[in-house]
Amino acid sequence: DMVRYDAQPAGASLGRFPNGAPELFPFTEPTPGAANPRPPLPELVINEISYYPASNTIGAEFIELFNRGMAPVSLAGWSVQYTSAAGMSTFGATPTQITELPNVSLAPGHYLLIQEAKGSGGTAALPTPDVIDPTPIAMSSVGGKVVLVNRATPLGCNGGLIPCNL
Repeated sequence: DMVRYDAQPAGASLGRFPNGAPELFPFTEPTPGAANPRPPLPELVINEISYYPASNTIGAEFIELFNRGMAPVSLAGWSVQYTSAAGMSTFGATPTQITELPNVSLAPGHYLLIQEAKGSGGTAALPTPDVIDPTPIAMSSVGGKVVLVNRATPLGCNGGLIPCNL
């Protein structure tokens, strides 16, 4: 077995959940000699994407975020990043593969709608987006990967041949 790790906060630990699983998760408290706790779920999640607008009624690609937590989440310094489903391309490698999020707080139970590339099809306009990316991501109609991260710089990985350590 081999474990790769980066810096961690003082008093925290990295562990596998369930015990013996392949991935490491950050834990807020070390649990030596005991079963590892379930890692906390992220409050901010990708709730919905539409990547092929010609096949539906909406005329633009979009990414929708949702705050499923109990407290507001600041989006300052966050981004959504895209890469192809296969190959060596990496998340956020070009300006058209990364969307920086605005410096706003997303309230619990609220959504953030991000308009990406406009499609050639569709008969209805996207509801008024919260963010219109000036260098929009053009997601592939045959597959891709989208990641939400609390940084605005490219990840430099692709979750496949070039593993990500999120």
